[in-house]
Amino acid sequence: MQSCGADEAEAFILQSQKADSIPRPRIPPRMVRPCFLIVDKQYPGSISTRKLVIETALLNVITAYSAKEAIATLERFSNVDGIVIDTEVYGMSCRQLISELRKIRSDIPIVTVSPSGHDRCDGEEHHVSSYDPQDLLQQLDAICSKETRKAAQENDFPPGLKEPGAGPSQ
Repeated sequence: MQSCGADEAEAFILQSQKADSIPRPRIPPRMVRPCFLIVDKQYPGSISTRKLVIETALLNVITAYSAKEAIATLERFSNVDGIVIDTEVYGMSCRQLISELRKIRSDIPIVTVSPSGHDRCDGEEHHVSSYDPQDLLQQLDAICSKETRKAAQENDFPPGLKEPGAGPSQ
């Protein structure tokens, strides 16, 4: 599983801890959170509600804003756990995009999202309405293995946590 830059973030924080004396929480060596490539029709400067919903569910997100960028991103981060594609993505039809993404990784789970909830692309495992974020989260949860979700929950550091896996302090 790709860590979506978790190793780089940990190294940066550890280096920062050496540079100053501000106490910071220790980050576990490998934060295992599912990571999804989101192919969004929004432009990079906008705030995507879909991305916020997914990130709030403690899932990592890598975003592409066009079909071409999605292909290049999957080539670079091929170990993502799944892909969420807006059916109105810029650059090519979603059917053609799925075909190109499958050339890179044939086993990747794909969820498509459309405003109507009825416009499937063909080739995706799941399809949801963009107006039903709960359904999207259920589909992403089904993609993530139970072991991965459990590890992600055990390795999080909510406020008041003393040690990894110890739970919040009372």
